[in-house]
Amino acid sequence: MRRQVAFKTTSACFGYAGPRTPARRAFSWNRGPVRYSHQGPGQLSDHSLPAAGGSSTSPPGATRPYASLNHTMPSSNTPKSSPLSILPLSTILRSLFVTTISSSPLLFPPSLAFLTVLAKPDSTFLNPDNNLLLKTLLGQTMYAQFCAGETRAEVKGNIKELKKIGFSGVILGYAREVTMDEAEIQSLAQATFTKEREEDKAQGIADLTAWKEGTLETVDLADDGDFVALKFTGAGKGSVRHLLHGLPPSSELEEAIVEICERAKARNVRLLIDAEQQAVQPAIDKWALDFQRRYNKGPNQRAIVYSTYQAYLRSTPKTLSEHLAIAKAEGFVLGVKLVRGAYLGTEPRHLIWATKEDTDKVYDGIAESLIKQQYGEILSPHHHPSTGDSSGQSNTFPKVNLVLASHNRASVERAQKTQNEQLRRTGTEQIEMAYGQLSGMADDISCELVQAGKVAREQQAEGVTAEVEAPKAYKYLVWGTVGECTRYLLRRAQENRDAASRTEETRRAMAKELRRRLDESNLLNDHDDEEFSRNEYQRMLKGICQPRNGDLVPIHYPIPDPPARLWSSVAAAPPQAHINKNRPLIDASSKRRNKRPTPIVPIHPGGRIMQAPNPAQREQNKKAGVLIVEGKFNIHSLNFLTARIHEGPLYSVEIVHNTGYAEITFLHAQHASNFLIEDKLATEKTGYGRFGPDFKVRYDRCLVRDWDGDLENMDKPMLNKERRRLTFVRSRLLAYPCTFERLTDDIMRIAGEDGVDFIWKFNAGNVTAAFKSVKTARHVREMFWQKSSEPGPYAGVQVTYSTDPCEKPLHLRRA
Repeated sequence: MRRQVAFKTTSACFGYAGPRTPARRAFSWNRGPVRYSHQGPGQLSDHSLPAAGGSSTSPPGATRPYASLNHTMPSSNTPKSSPLSILPLSTILRSLFVTTISSSPLLFPPSLAFLTVLAKPDSTFLNPDNNLLLKTLLGQTMYAQFCAGETRAEVKGNIKELKKIGFSGVILGYAREVTMDEAEIQSLAQATFTKEREEDKAQGIADLTAWKEGTLETVDLADDGDFVALKFTGAGKGSVRHLLHGLPPSSELEEAIVEICERAKARNVRLLIDAEQQAVQPAIDKWALDFQRRYNKGPNQRAIVYSTYQAYLRSTPKTLSEHLAIAKAEGFVLGVKLVRGAYLGTEPRHLIWATKEDTDKVYDGIAESLIKQQYGEILSPHHHPSTGDSSGQSNTFPKVNLVLASHNRASVERAQKTQNEQLRRTGTEQIEMAYGQLSGMADDISCELVQAGKVAREQQAEGVTAEVEAPKAYKYLVWGTVGECTRYLLRRAQENRDAASRTEETRRAMAKELRRRLDESNLLNDHDDEEFSRNEYQRMLKGICQPRNGDLVPIHYPIPDPPARLWSSVAAAPPQAHINKNRPLIDASSKRRNKRPTPIVPIHPGGRIMQAPNPAQREQNKKAGVLIVEGKFNIHSLNFLTARIHEGPLYSVEIVHNTGYAEITFLHAQHASNFLIEDKLATEKTGYGRFGPDFKVRYDRCLVRDWDGDLENMDKPMLNKERRRLTFVRSRLLAYPCTFERLTDDIMRIAGEDGVDFIWKFNAGNVTAAFKSVKTARHVREMFWQKSSEPGPYAGVQVTYSTDPCEKPLHLRRA
């Protein structure tokens, strides 16, 4: 059962990002149900509406992108639901707090110094695990922002919440680390490889056992299809010793890694081997590649083990090319996690690209080659001796699984574009790919990926040919006690400092999202003041001479109801008033009679079309027409627009106030075409169109839209006098905390998903639901009656039976 509404609200290192689109808010009225705007656009046909005189208008795609199924990413000019709207309010507030501190030159240095002390405490008093005050302070801020929890139940709960929001899964890491200072590392690096002392060996085994048990528990916490981050240096001094000297893992360490890999394979969990500093990275690459040989083969041909490649290193393209050749020659899937790099401040400078632009170019070039499965300028083919190709010209790619880890918006959008281009190429095999961002960082990018995934999956569920790949978004987070996570939190704080522009961008995004929610709840933008309303109304009508009261004749809805009781014919019923044709269109009493007379805007000179096209016509041309109107809109504009349209039934009227345009969708494209012809004629005669001098119809942006399931529903017969519709009414019914999503969830929970036909809202104070049966409607009404008499979000809500709202004059409430 798809939820249907008729009111929309629009409004490892992981690199850098560009600007995000501010949220917009729109008010709309629909005679028929439509989906949430963030769950997918309506399909756009390959034909434009004919303009007046039969000439063609703009080509397909010229309208706003969300009106087309073939659009990959929402354009920055597209009114849409805010991607961050899926996040809980507590997350928004916490993110705003953390990023405000991280981006403040005054607050951040002392905060970082404080966190550094906690990460390397000189006494147990400074260990958050032994100090309730410190634990509470960190636990409610930095820890809650970046970490999954301390206990199994907390971790599982947070993973479940992320997946409920829409994320495909998580990349889970174990926070506990074996700590060594620089002196110890240098000592291990410079010492000759001699037999270990017994006490060192015993400590090494203890460290290795703790690392293995913690990693195995992390694998058990992860769900099917999730990732687990694996850090070889976390296994203790013995592991670091072998890595520094370029040796294979010890027998004990190898047994531990094998056990971890076997557990991951059994649970369908994938392992991401972390990249580390160049002193140990060559050995890590060898170890990781060896385990890929063992575990990335088999009938499923899916990577269990992934290596991490850092794009900021000059050697990375060559290293990855060598690994691709080895994977091709030996027949295993190469697991690739691509990052920009995490050790910029400690690596020798000559190993790193000279500029950030160079790193960006390499990162994007590698990602493009892997997605396309083609070598290019950055990633060139490497000859492997075992292939037997002495010429070195073999350009065939092995099978690759990719995790694109980035906080850079440009890189993510470019990868999505490349992925979608590959999808549209027939016969091209797609690589398995996931996007990863750190928990608590780049949430705007992550949520946009989630939003795009929902749109693509809904299209696929409706049987629409997919031209946009559904991105899989994952969040990286660690688990452990607050004390165990302090080193990880310190690294995140340092990363926020190093990526100051990215942090500031996130802070602005969170502030805008908070403002948007407050606006929606009418806490900051209350337009109920009557004087304000009158002023806005007068401003809207400036330049339009209003007809005298005698010019308007009330028209009642026909009795009996329109024939066949179809949605379309009911919606096509006459409006509440039309122009009196017995009076002249020129207002002779106008105070401006010394100047050129201002014609009265004719509301319905052509008469209302009472019938929708006949069934044969509907079957042949199931098309809706979409028009764009520009002008100054306010809270009265809805009645103003609909009172001047008479050609046929409307599917929706969406007004986007702060961008100055409205989108009007006719149920039938022919009616939209008729409107365009009349509007053009009116413009030729009077100098302006049907909506007056302050509004303009964009002839170049009028398109045809194929009917979707919702538009099909509008043509379904309506049984007479069915009491299976309920109307929920209360001033500010949908003000926070009673959001439309919450009301919809509660209705669906009481009625069951199979018990609801559709749900839509006219405005913030009026919601109507249609149920499968009268019995279900009665049950929902009784439950909400009880809720209305109790304190809570539904206190005072009136719930009544209603006939189809289009069967009677529509009185819109202003919440």
